[in-house]
Amino acid sequence: MKWKNKLIFASIVLSLAFIICSCELINLEQIEYSTYPGSKDAVVGESDLQEAIWIEFSITPNKTSAEDLFSVTSHGLTQDGDFSWQGNRLIFTPVPEWKLARRYVFSFDGELMVEDGRSFDIRCTVPFYGGEISVLPQLMFFTPEDGATVAVDNALVLTFSEAMDQQSFEEEFSLSPNTDFDITWDVPGTIATITPQDQWNNLTQYNWYITDELTNTQGVAVVESYSGSFITQADSIAPGIQSITAAEPNWATFFPDRAPPDLNNLYYKDVIKIIFDEPVKYTTVQSAFSIQPNVVGFVHEIVNGPDTYYVFLPEEGYVMDQLYHLTIANTVEDLAGNKMLQKREEWFKAGGIDPIEITDIVLVADGISITDFNSYDPISFNLEPLEDRYLFKINFDPSAFSGFPESYPAVQNAVAQAITCSQIAPTTSGLTVYSISWPNEYTLDIGFIGFKESTATKPYRYKLLIPGGATGIVNQDGSRLTEDIFIYLEEDGP
Repeated sequence: MKWKNKLIFASIVLSLAFIICSCELINLEQIEYSTYPGSKDAVVGESDLQEAIWIEFSITPNKTSAEDLFSVTSHGLTQDGDFSWQGNRLIFTPVPEWKLARRYVFSFDGELMVEDGRSFDIRCTVPFYGGEISVLPQLMFFTPEDGATVAVDNALVLTFSEAMDQQSFEEEFSLSPNTDFDITWDVPGTIATITPQDQWNNLTQYNWYITDELTNTQGVAVVESYSGSFITQADSIAPGIQSITAAEPNWATFFPDRAPPDLNNLYYKDVIKIIFDEPVKYTTVQSAFSIQPNVVGFVHEIVNGPDTYYVFLPEEGYVMDQLYHLTIANTVEDLAGNKMLQKREEWFKAGGIDPIEITDIVLVADGISITDFNSYDPISFNLEPLEDRYLFKINFDPSAFSGFPESYPAVQNAVAQAITCSQIAPTTSGLTVYSISWPNEYTLDIGFIGFKESTATKPYRYKLLIPGGATGIVNQDGSRLTEDIFIYLEEDGP
């Protein structure tokens, strides 16, 4: 009986020993690894563009398996290189060297076999840059803002920090839902404008995306990916005119309003500025604008930062005291094709133009100063013996207007040519100008020849006329006499 107990005990011991040996054959150790570079978007090769990258394992890997899973790519192309080993560290040296500021992606992806026969699933991706990088290109601004509602022909405008590779942009930019669009760039290559070839679909949310593989012209990728969206909605509201004002004709300062800006405060060549309550089509503004009586000029579209407005620049200037009728027809269209509901009309006079005033007319030889104009009573004057010419001095008021500066000789000449002196009795005939002189911008000396001496039976009378009104004398700033100025003269005889 004892020997049976000993046999049972021996069997138990042998069984336990077998179990213990079996447990030693089951290896539960998990693999660990580390990489260089160890974080996203690190820079490799700052001092040496052939600096190696690596991955190191806590368990001895099968070298062939490890090398098969190791890859480096850049913009979809595989980077060539040489493998080497230091213990459990797999080292990759680029051949050729890293390109300066280029973005690479180091991947170790798949089932890794180790020397003890086990396998481990490793998924490792580390983007990095080659060489030294000071500033990475980035998207600075975009319009419309994310989630904004826009018109069906509104453009998507993307502004980058530096010139971008346009081919790369076409590959890395996407828009959904799919719609045909055109891409245009400004001259520096920093602003991309995406416009629909026809129109965006109405009441649709469009989503755009730029991958982090987009590069600048030097091959440097953007710092991150970008995305945004906008919603389209066809405009159904008619445009309107926000204001029509008188403005200074100054391109450099974008035509600031006069004070007050009423059209009746327009100066000679001031602009008429029109602001609409929404963007409109420039060509429709041009065709809708008219002034009667006609003023030769042109309508320009002015873009001043975020503001867009329209200005009419006259070429010949307004006529002082002329009543004008401005019409903007209801054919003006907004960007969605909606037209104004009604035309806009304005009546105005260019009240900012100062009138010409004359202080006196001097009969030089007689020393007579005449200030009472437009009298039908003749003023006596005397010709010098055997003389048929006479000189008049016309003094304009320097406090009333800007005068006739010598820097405008054509204006001075036109004024002198417009002034006439004619014989009105006993017969009518015109006299001829023999002398013109401008001692200063407010004084004109003008002489006429052809006068005749009166006799007891035949008095000679004359009329000196300075024309005013719309067809009268005018200076460089559009100033005019409000009416004709004339004096009647009678030669006194011997």
